[in-house]
Amino acid sequence: KGLVQMSVKDYEGAYHSLDVALALSPSDADAIHAKARVMTELHNNDGALELYEKLIRDGNVTDGVYLEIAGVQKNMGLYDEAIKSYSHYLKVAPNDPEGLRGRGDCYAKLEMFSQAATDYRHLLNVDPDNGEILSSLASIYESLGRFDEGLNVCEKILAISPKSEEALLAKMRCLKGLNRTADAVKVYDDLIALNPRADLYAEKGALLASAERFDEAVLAYEDSIA
Repeated sequence: KGLVQMSVKDYEGAYHSLDVALALSPSDADAIHAKARVMTELHNNDGALELYEKLIRDGNVTDGVYLEIAGVQKNMGLYDEAIKSYSHYLKVAPNDPEGLRGRGDCYAKLEMFSQAATDYRHLLNVDPDNGEILSSLASIYESLGRFDEGLNVCEKILAISPKSEEALLAKMRCLKGLNRTADAVKVYDDLIALNPRADLYAEKGALLASAERFDEAVLAYEDSIA
């Protein structure tokens, strides 16, 4: 009954049904696993992790379950532990997108940017047009100061989504990092055409002033307060 309730996303009902099942058979590995999944859906990560740890202690966990465990650990901010779980899973499923994305995200949270970039690049070999991963990789390259590579990734994103504000902002930052001020100003123009916000005009003005293009800077500042 609990599994049927899970299939229709009645997680509260499934939780109570699985409680009954485990009261009758406390060591039922399938019921423990199902309850762990339900608790994850109910955002009870502590309870879910406790049940997953019981499955591990009892030797009732398959390699695939480590992906679920890693997801719970990631949700809890236990990034080191999550990396270990993702790595265990990726040994048997090295090209799995969810595993690569999850581990890459954990590396990024720990500012282990080179390792994150490796996982994101591997994922792009599997799914080359994944805009979210391209954006994450562009951000990683920015953090590493590898602006040329970041710029290349931004261009790939913009080829897929030409009006992506996130990609345009990342492209602008990479151009700034490369001291390509004139090109960065053009990107500000593209951003302003999409969304004429005061802060964009002000940032454009500051960039123009830094390049001693004072007349243009004044106009941009005026637009920011218009």
